[in-house]
Amino acid sequence: AKRRAIIEEDFFLTLFRWCADAAYLAHPRCIASLPASYAAAKSKPGPDLPASPDARYSRPLRNGFVAAACDLSLPAVLDAYGRGLLLQWLGGSPAWWSPAQRVTGNPADATAPEAALGLLAGANVRISLDREYASVAKHCARKAILRGQPLQPGQSGLATLTRLHDAGFAHSVEIWDKAGNLIGGCHGIANGRAFFTQASFGFTPAAEDLALVALNRHLALWDFCCHDISASRNGSSFGFREQSREDLLSCLAVCLSGDRRGRWLADPELCCSR
Repeated sequence: AKRRAIIEEDFFLTLFRWCADAAYLAHPRCIASLPASYAAAKSKPGPDLPASPDARYSRPLRNGFVAAACDLSLPAVLDAYGRGLLLQWLGGSPAWWSPAQRVTGNPADATAPEAALGLLAGANVRISLDREYASVAKHCARKAILRGQPLQPGQSGLATLTRLHDAGFAHSVEIWDKAGNLIGGCHGIANGRAFFTQASFGFTPAAEDLALVALNRHLALWDFCCHDISASRNGSSFGFREQSREDLLSCLAVCLSGDRRGRWLADPELCCSR
């Protein structure tokens, strides 16, 4: 009941989300894909529909959409992410997305913005992992929607993500101030030794960056070899670079072995040192 109350979406947020998606679809580069995108948004799950498509052989639309996400079971989602797909929402309906260019990097090689390091050095914040996943996911979606960013999850989408968290495959980083208020965070999905950040937020840019800095540090400690932040933001602040869809698939071929399933705990040394 507490979780349902956290992820509940009011009318005005739903309206903003629909407006953001409509503006995205009205962009010139997306107009040609409108019929197929509409079909993806309106497709309903059913036993006769295929599970996750194969990004190696499918041909994404110009706006990046591949197909409706008809099966959101845990095996289907992990299989789709292993095939280089991302889960996005169009008008509140889930769809598989595969942009031509991805933003990826090795967490061990990631840089850290100075503002984020300054916030950490000031000892005015505390970092945790997997403590308030639903709250982080809701804050991320709300801030992105109010920024006018399309393809954000609604209440049902957030419920799907929290189920992945319950299964030990979706994770969050939380940034807290001295008063115990949540001021920043990020969340995403782990598959093998690859991590796909879905979104990030912060009441200040430094708090948002610090969440991703903390995430990169922990991923590097746990020998993750690929961090994809294509769905969340530009990765230039962290030394990440654009990578083609084909290059990402080659990288995933060696990153899907191994498993760090379950709740993650923050390493105190990574959360305190500069």
